[in-house]
Amino acid sequence: MTETAQHEQPLVLGLEAWTSTDVKIRVNRHHGRDMIMLLKDEGVKASYGAEFSNGPAYELVVAAISNEAFWVSLGGAVTAWLKLRPGRRIRIKTRDLDLTADRYSVDDVVKIIESVHKHHDEVSERDADTMRRLDEGKETSG
Repeated sequence: MTETAQHEQPLVLGLEAWTSTDVKIRVNRHHGRDMIMLLKDEGVKASYGAEFSNGPAYELVVAAISNEAFWVSLGGAVTAWLKLRPGRRIRIKTRDLDLTADRYSVDDVVKIIESVHKHHDEVSERDADTMRRLDEGKETSG
């Protein structure tokens, strides 16, 4: 792919609640380092992750959810990441949203973070329910 063709393709920013303690962030190659630095600037523990895919190659950043303030920090990091890419088409994907635009407003970022937060709450509840059922199974077998 030529440099021009690559620049015309939208960048991808994918956000996914992974567990009750982590959020997966997928970005195009060579953009993960910026995201990690921006998350750390916001006080979020973040590092590269690894996963296998037979689709497009993205860098995976894993951000640790330490408390409720995490969501504000994630919003700040996403906003800063977007501002570093003025004029670029960026596709943002969450479980509930799939947006592509040249510019994102603060309201857009709020909707994006709310979508991921909602999914995280569902994942956390599912994980807690699984743990309750496992604990109940231990009590009845022991």
